[in-house]
Amino acid sequence: MDNISSFSSFSLVALNGTSRSNRMTAFSFALPGYLVTIFVNSALICIIVLEKVLHKPMYIFLCNLSINGLYGATGFYPPLLYYLLNESNVISLKECAIQSFAIFTYAIGEFTNLCIMAFDRYLAICRPLYYHTVMTTITIWRLLTFIWMFPCCTAILIILMTLRFPICMNQINKLYCENWVLERLACRVDTIQFVVNGIFTCAINALVWFVFLSYVKILIACKHSAQSHKKFVTTCLPHLIAFLNYVVWSLFNTLYELFGTGSLPQSFKNFLSVSFLIIPPLVNPIIYGIILTPIRTKAKKIFQRYQLRNTRLSPEVICVVHNADPVNCRIASALDFMQEKLSTGTCPATLKVYVAAISACHTLIDRMPLGRHPLPSRFLRGARRRRPAVLSWAVHLVILEAFRPPPFTTSEQEKSYRLCPVRALQAYVHCTSQWRKSEQLFVCYGGGNRGAVATRQTMSHWVREAIDLAYEAPHLHNLRNIFKQGGVGILVPNVLSSAASTEAFEKECSRYLVP
Repeated sequence: MDNISSFSSFSLVALNGTSRSNRMTAFSFALPGYLVTIFVNSALICIIVLEKVLHKPMYIFLCNLSINGLYGATGFYPPLLYYLLNESNVISLKECAIQSFAIFTYAIGEFTNLCIMAFDRYLAICRPLYYHTVMTTITIWRLLTFIWMFPCCTAILIILMTLRFPICMNQINKLYCENWVLERLACRVDTIQFVVNGIFTCAINALVWFVFLSYVKILIACKHSAQSHKKFVTTCLPHLIAFLNYVVWSLFNTLYELFGTGSLPQSFKNFLSVSFLIIPPLVNPIIYGIILTPIRTKAKKIFQRYQLRNTRLSPEVICVVHNADPVNCRIASALDFMQEKLSTGTCPATLKVYVAAISACHTLIDRMPLGRHPLPSRFLRGARRRRPAVLSWAVHLVILEAFRPPPFTTSEQEKSYRLCPVRALQAYVHCTSQWRKSEQLFVCYGGGNRGAVATRQTMSHWVREAIDLAYEAPHLHNLRNIFKQGGVGILVPNVLSSAASTEAFEKECSRYLVP
């Protein structure tokens, strides 16, 4: 750096002619964009770090991708926000070199990370038997080290080679500093630097082609396997979208660097030059959060836990629509709230939770908590009569009643208790009676094993069909307890005998299990 000319600072001419109002407008978009980028990436990182089920190679590399996105956004946004607020376009040589290093390492780190993620998906789909042998903990750490060391070493080498030469100009037609800009401002570039840049460009192109070839092989493998096709849609599709998202915006920046866009408005040129810095870090976590089911499920659970805790800690949320203080509100306000919730479809069990939440912070009414007051208690009993809850049941009672007259005295009562598991079991027994080949309770109902003794795996697929037949509403009940507590491999008479016994049902059934 001792050989550099008298230019110790640079001017970002992309901001020249920008009025105060336009700067504030840009700032009002840039600051929320930066904050949202921090939020979505931090949320994804926290979900992956906190949930042990996501401690797998694919999610570890995804977490690293979000860390790199935060790193790149932090290298770009803070200086830009400073320039917009202070109406200053000047950046020192030292600051320019640091920002060039940050943006360079982010850009190359994004490529290497996406390349490793493509390799991971290639092994998982095309070479599943070798996946766990190759993707060991040591291999993951080595790949993570490569993702960070390759961009850092390359950036240090190229930037130091650029800074060897004097700087002849000090005007940068961009919103940030980068190495290619410094090369243009240098008085000359020698052959060694030209060769290094060529090797580096070839390496980046090789990474891009490696990703494309990996996904081509993955698509070919998916044609021959339905399971591989499903795995591609659920895991590879977000990676491919993220890769294309980054490549397209990087291509815009490259075309801007090579050919320029003198006839375009300055604001549009500025957007082209920063698109690869602002869009991928913002969009990638959203893509993965929407498409990847494990991340989406964990995010929902975390949000629900936070929402429940927030409701408990801030009971004002409950009565805010009634403009009432939940600590000192009248009993009439609480009843109005309960009626409103019931009218909008809230089930009695959920309504009881709301009452408990209000009772936790409410002052005593007639020397008793709100939940024990006769009026809310009477209201809840009426709500249960209006919308009957699911019957509490045990497996032995269900099996016993399934072979006896149903526990309904009138058709209206039968209609009210549509969720009764007895009806589901009756529907199953009636459906299988025509083709069952065994006296055992659970038999297969389709395929080559039709009528044969059912396994636990087969019965897990039967649940939904049985419920659909019983009360024409899918996903309303779960009969897995029947499977877990001795219903497999036991003859129907023995099941009835166990159900009618005063001993524990599991203990009685175990005597009849076929070894």
